Amino acid sequence: MMYQLIFTSSFNKDYRKIAKRNTLLQKRILKSLNLLSNNPNYPSLRTYKVNSIEFDNVWSSWVTGDVRIIWEYNNK
Repeated sequence: MMYQLIFTSSFNKDYRKIAKRNTLLQKRILKSLNLLSNNPNYPSLRTYKVNSIEFDNVWSSWVTGDVRIIWEYNNK
């Protein structure tokens, strides 16, 4: 099952900011997004549920040691 990823404007802004001149980080982010769209629980993503006051069900997936992708399931 393939999941459709919908990016927020803050994701796009942050992506451009942190990966501007770092092609290795760009590749890692794109690889993580590809894995996330295919299987959000893929072992290398180290996906876990995040406790958030602001949002109900958000998840975090690993990209690098200090870069994470925060996301949520949408029934649509």
